[in-house]
Amino acid sequence: MLENDFDNVRQAEGLANRYLITCKQEGLVPHIDIDEIYTGIIYPEYKEFELRFANIYKKTDTEERWALTDGKKKWIVLDESLRHINRCRYAFTFAHEMRHVIDFCENPDLNLRQLSEEQLAALEHRADVFAAHLLMPTQFVVQKFLEKYGRGCVFDFFGSGDYYCDGKRKRWVQSQQELNRYFARPLTPYFSQVSATSLSIRLQELRLLPRIFEGGFRDPSFIERKNQERVNDLNQIFSKWTNAGLARFL
Repeated sequence: MLENDFDNVRQAEGLANRYLITCKQEGLVPHIDIDEIYTGIIYPEYKEFELRFANIYKKTDTEERWALTDGKKKWIVLDESLRHINRCRYAFTFAHEMRHVIDFCENPDLNLRQLSEEQLAALEHRADVFAAHLLMPTQFVVQKFLEKYGRGCVFDFFGSGDYYCDGKRKRWVQSQQELNRYFARPLTPYFSQVSATSLSIRLQELRLLPRIFEGGFRDPSFIERKNQERVNDLNQIFSKWTNAGLARFL
């Protein structure tokens, strides 16, 4: 789980799960849609913060501003270009601002001008964590991963080419790009407003995929466990061959 307070994560995932329940009730394929979450939950329940679009993009040496939330005027303002240039950036920015909406509603006297730089940075980090969990709630991510790959998602981390085990073709994964391509991207239809890279990072946080750093995998406990699973697979197929009288061919 991302580092932040429990209530922040609980609120984000609670909103996402409420929307997923609505999908099920209406016979829709479960997925995360940030616009529908705003229309169905945020707008009616959180003081009717109105969504607007305008040309407000601003870049400085320390940050880029794509949106703002005004607690007094009850506005969420997103940069007009967000809807056209990058759907994933749009969704994350929108979800980030939803945290600010909740902050203003829970703390009517909140005055950003009275906060220190450290407090403002903490507020922004809190909104980033909220956005990640709203777009990729833990239970739904785990559910879809297990439905797609099962509990025996076995792959090795060093070498080249493919190998066969127990009748199934399995592939060595050697880079973050391959991890994204083979394991995260197939799940993006359920998380259509996040990139394969973001989803891969979320899967790594949940320990469903190994963490990758520059130069390769650096997660010894995960590697040891997965390699042991591969050994168990190979032992299983060896046992089958032995029982079938085929061991002499090894």
